[in-house]
Amino acid sequence: MIVKHEFIKSVLTGSILKVTILYMRLRAVIVNTENCGALLEKPEQFCSEARLINARSIADPARRLQSLAAELALSYALFGEKLGAPLYSYDEKGRPVIGGGFISLAHSGRFAAAAFSDAPVGVDIEEYRAVSPKAAQRVLCPRELAGFEKPGGEKYLIDRFVIKEAFLKMTGDGVWGGLDRVYEKDGAVFRRGVLSGFVRTVSDSGFSFAAVTAALAETEIVIL
Repeated sequence: MIVKHEFIKSVLTGSILKVTILYMRLRAVIVNTENCGALLEKPEQFCSEARLINARSIADPARRLQSLAAELALSYALFGEKLGAPLYSYDEKGRPVIGGGFISLAHSGRFAAAAFSDAPVGVDIEEYRAVSPKAAQRVLCPRELAGFEKPGGEKYLIDRFVIKEAFLKMTGDGVWGGLDRVYEKDGAVFRRGVLSGFVRTVSDSGFSFAAVTAALAETEIVIL
């Protein structure tokens, strides 16, 4: 936790007020499997025995690589370049849990991501691709639909989706929590009009990433 003192001007009296704000920490890591082949060939450096067994049980090579990439992202988020084998389990809502904080993992195509935070956190990453116009009705709230109808609408839809999915992973509700009831404005995430989280995003040529925390967070995002 980080304590910061901000000075603001009162709109009522014009006086300067000292406000104490508590920031949580958030460290997120994005892995491009095409750039991390050497590391991914040595999963014993960043996977526990249980996670190794789980990964090896995945028959499809592409899905196995995605799983290992997510484990690598989590290890880097927790331990940095020295890596290590995180020990975590899952709660009753299917969220990964670890001692000393909160974690979340995601993968899509050749990308994976993970985050560690003092506050509840959810992450999502999606590789840019063609999407069905029908998806917009399920994902976007009424105020967002106009953005999908403009040029670049598919990218806009994916950018909106990762924020909503990350939020619902943070809460443990999953997509059944109502994607179209969640929206983002100026880095804040609202559900049914109520401020419910804070988001950091990365939009690259190949992917869209979002990390949502339940509290303000001092954020570091690493791309491998």
